Amino acid sequence: MKKIILVVTGLLVVVACILEMALPIKALFDPGNLKELTYYFNSKDRTVSVLYGNDKAFSILNDKKHVAQSGAIFKLVTSIDDQSALGLDLVSKSKLHDIETITMEASINSKLIVKYQSTKKIAEEVSKKEFITKRIAFITSLKSNLNQ
Repeated sequence: MKKIILVVTGLLVVVACILEMALPIKALFDPGNLKELTYYFNSKDRTVSVLYGNDKAFSILNDKKHVAQSGAIFKLVTSIDDQSALGLDLVSKSKLHDIETITMEASINSKLIVKYQSTKKIAEEVSKKEFITKRIAFITSLKSNLNQ
């Protein structure tokens, strides 16, 4: 029983730290009318990302097949932590690292056009088309862990 209590307590602490680390993004970025859909922490890169989107983006994330919809807007906002360890002054020690935007629009011939933009420059040695395809697949396959 003690082990179960310790495990549950540990999980709660980890979740609380991740939620606290998402706070700098909210201070550094105004999502406008987009809603927070999910978030994640990359310990290797020391980044925290929050995925924002509209109602159509939310329905794509919650659809098991992730069927794209015209009018969907995704924004993945990533901040990087400049501290050597988790600290208390996260807002002043964090900075925006990248804002990636995906929009889905219907074309004249009813095909879906998916557009990708990033504030970060894509390295020259990386195939831009391949990189963008992988980023779109990654972002649109995230699972929403927040209630709307």
